Amino acid sequence: MKNWYFMDQWTTYFIERLSPLVTLAVIFGIATTGVILDKNLFQPFPFVVSCFTIFYIAFILRLKNDVDDYEKDCIAFPQRALPRGVLSKKDAILVLRYLEYGLIIYFAMLFIFSWGITRANTFITALYLWFLLHDFYAKQWLERRPLIKGLARHGLIIPITFLAISFGRPEYVFSAQGFSYVLLLFGAFYTFDICRKLDPYSHPVSLTYIHYYGFLITYWFTCGLLILSAIGAYGMGVHMWLWPLEICVCVTLIMLFKRPKMFRIAEMAGSLSFLAHAWAGLLQWL
Repeated sequence: MKNWYFMDQWTTYFIERLSPLVTLAVIFGIATTGVILDKNLFQPFPFVVSCFTIFYIAFILRLKNDVDDYEKDCIAFPQRALPRGVLSKKDAILVLRYLEYGLIIYFAMLFIFSWGITRANTFITALYLWFLLHDFYAKQWLERRPLIKGLARHGLIIPITFLAISFGRPEYVFSAQGFSYVLLLFGAFYTFDICRKLDPYSHPVSLTYIHYYGFLITYWFTCGLLILSAIGAYGMGVHMWLWPLEICVCVTLIMLFKRPKMFRIAEMAGSLSFLAHAWAGLLQWL
C-alpha cells in the first residue's frame, strides 16, 4: 500500500507540474524536427532516444525548480504540489539526488555509444545541465541578476536542440538549417516562459520580470526574442506559418498595456506559438 501511495503522489505531481500533454507534444516536436530537418525521412530510433533525453532533462529541471522555489511557493502559490503536501520537500530532494546520479550514468552511456559531433554535443549538454542544476555554483550572484539568470536557464535549449539534431541528422548540426532551428526555438521557448509569468496581481515574492523591470522593458525584451524566432523561421523557410503566430503574441502583449487582466490570453498565445515552433521541421513539408 505504501508503494502505491508513493506512486500516486508522483503521478499527481507529474500531471500537475509537468502538464504532460503539452510537454510531450513539445518534446515530440523537437525530436521529430531533429530527425526530419530539411525534409529528411523519419528515423524511429534517434526519435525515441531524443524524446527520452529531453523528457529526462525537463523532469529533473522541473523538480529542481520546485525544490528551489518551495519557500516562495508556500507564500505565492500554496496550491502547487509541494506546498500543498502532495510530496514532501524531503522526498523531492531525495528523488532529485537519485535523478542526478541517473543523469550521470545515462549521459555517460550516450557518450560511450555515440561518436563524432553527437558525442561532443552529448558532453556539452551534460556539462551545461550539471552546472545549471547547481546554479553555476553562483546562486546568490545569479539571484541578484535575474536577466543573466534567465539567459543562463533558457540557454539550455541551445545544446538540447543541437543534441536532438545530432541524434538524427548530425550532418546538419553546423548547417544554416540547424542554426536557424536553434535560434527559432530559443526565442520561442524564452517568450513562452515570459508569457507564463505576466500576472500583474501575482505575489511580489514570485519575482518575475515584470516585478524587476516593469512591463514596458519586459515587452521590448520579449519583442527581441520574437525577432530571433522570426529570423530562425525565415532561415528554415517556415516563416509563412510562424510569423503570424509571432505577431499574434506581440499583439496580445500590447493588449496588456490597457487590459492587464487579460494576461491569460498572452500565456495561451505564447504556449501555442512555442508548440508550433517546436514542430518547425514538420512545417517544412507543408
